[in-house]
Order: sequence, then structure tokens, then C-alpha cells
Amino acid sequence: MAAYRSSRHVATQYAPNFLMMGREVRAQVDIVYDSPEASQPCSYDWYADEIQQRMLCAYIFVRGHLQEAASRSKR
Repeated sequence: MAAYRSSRHVATQYAPNFLMMGREVRAQVDIVYDSPEASQPCSYDWYADEIQQRMLCAYIFVRGHLQEAASRSKR
């Protein structure tokens, strides 16, 4: 299930993990090879604002992608 949740969905163009949590989940290989995280939160307010912006942008893009997928399926 972890592999499914971290893979990009065809219709939404986003991974389910990102859509649920607003960020990608770090896998074990990321920890072993010490891949850098996107950004370190400065404060709780900053993190909350950042997540809110990510979720809003993802929502807008996903709505568009799902409309395109629905029209393709309709044809």
C-alpha cells in the first residue's frame, strides 16, 4: 500500500500521500541516502500557512486534471 500511495495517479497527476498530507512521505531509501527535505519549517504558523497553500494549489490542479480525465473517458 505504501508503494501505491506514493506513486503518481494517472487522473490527478499527484500521489495520494501528497493529496492527503500536503507533502510527500520520506521512504526508507530517502533516509538511508539522506536526500534533503524540501524545506524546514521555521515556526508552526509558517508550516500551517505553507501546507494550506500547497493544499489549495493541489486542489485547483487536481480539479482541472479530473475534468480532463472525465472528458477523455466520456469520449
